[in-house]
Amino acid sequence: MASIASIGIFRICQVLCLFVLASDAQETARRLLLWTWTGEPLDPVLAAAVRTEVAGVSIPGFSSVDWQNMRVALGTANDLMVSVQIQGSCDVNSDRLMDPLSPLGYVIEVAGTIEPTIFVNCRAIVHAIRPYILEQPLKLRYELLARAMVRVIRHELRHILQQTADHLPTGIYRACLQARDLIVQ
Repeated sequence: MASIASIGIFRICQVLCLFVLASDAQETARRLLLWTWTGEPLDPVLAAAVRTEVAGVSIPGFSSVDWQNMRVALGTANDLMVSVQIQGSCDVNSDRLMDPLSPLGYVIEVAGTIEPTIFVNCRAIVHAIRPYILEQPLKLRYELLARAMVRVIRHELRHILQQTADHLPTGIYRACLQARDLIVQ
């Protein structure tokens, strides 16, 4: 028969083992790092809104999704790094017209593998959502643009993570996204 002291020590060891396992799990948790590059700096309000949107993204198999500037991107061997290249102007006040057939975002397939780089056409996104955000206060316009950008990124991430060029029939994973798909809560 075990003594009460040995049972207590056994339980303390169990608890300590659980803490160690939880700590190890956190250290090896796989993060998805969105390593960003922009031709021109993002407006600070837009950058903050994008970070907020990204913080709300949950992707199975990853403990978190982090938005990092290319100049300061830090990761571990366990993290998946995806380059996000933001092209074109993200000026929500722009009234410049563009080709309505320009893609909002895209990835590239090389030798049957979809590369871990997402190209986001910010100008095309602004053009697509402009009629819906035009009368909104500036801060809300940037928040809606951030939501639209992150939805385009999520769409393209699916191609990378599942290594498929296929699209789904509904939601943000359809082949053609409408402005409503990009900004509606």
